[in-house]
Amino acid sequence: MEIRDCESSGRLSVRNGERVGLAHLYFREGRLMHVIGDKRDAEAVLHDLLSWSKGQIRFDPAVRVEYEDVTWQQVEVFTRWLSLLEMHGLAHGIPRGRLRGLARQLTAHLPQKPIVLPAAVEQYEEQRGSFRTPQLSEGVQHFLERTVSEDQREHIWRLSLSTMQHVSEVMSQAGRFTQELTKRTTKATQEKARQAVEFMQDTAKHAAVRTEEVISEALAKERRTTDRNHCGSGNTSPGCASTAIPFSLSSSITV
Repeated sequence: MEIRDCESSGRLSVRNGERVGLAHLYFREGRLMHVIGDKRDAEAVLHDLLSWSKGQIRFDPAVRVEYEDVTWQQVEVFTRWLSLLEMHGLAHGIPRGRLRGLARQLTAHLPQKPIVLPAAVEQYEEQRGSFRTPQLSEGVQHFLERTVSEDQREHIWRLSLSTMQHVSEVMSQAGRFTQELTKRTTKATQEKARQAVEFMQDTAKHAAVRTEEVISEALAKERRTTDRNHCGSGNTSPGCASTAIPFSLSSSITV
């Protein structure tokens, strides 16, 4: 915590109290510069630190290095170790306020894991040099190189690529939404058409039944009218049986 609070420079030596183990961490103004120890490489030394439960520390401000060779892989292990120190500090009663932000502050300016861009963006980035030459004149390129640093130009290019990727994702989402909307509209149209066909079929069926009933009624009416007219002309066929008037012979004889 003193290294963080005072932005100290020097060597922090950590020695394992339970078994053989030694790690030297070199800092400059609170920034980790170099790691060495009794293991084959710096990353192995930091991994070994994660397994320690006890140890002795010593800080020597007179021992320094002038170079920096910390990698982002080492920074990831170093961050985990700092997080463990925060938890152990809380367990041993160190105020939370003093421990808060220890890992974040000591690793804020260290190398971070590079962002892996999609393959399409990587290909576009590889071709950007060939695209830039015909689009910008030589004078404009020299002007940008004099006024804008390489890091800034790199940042602008990555920002542009990120924007293009975002636009591409939005367009892809819009395309999927349009396809889904088209599917739903087509399904609704087909359903309406099916209902219309069923309605027309039912209507035609009812109309056919009603027409058959009307024709049957008309034929029956016409048959009854024909039968009446045929019997009125004196036809004695069984269908036209006349009504006999009964009389008695005796009633006609005068006494």
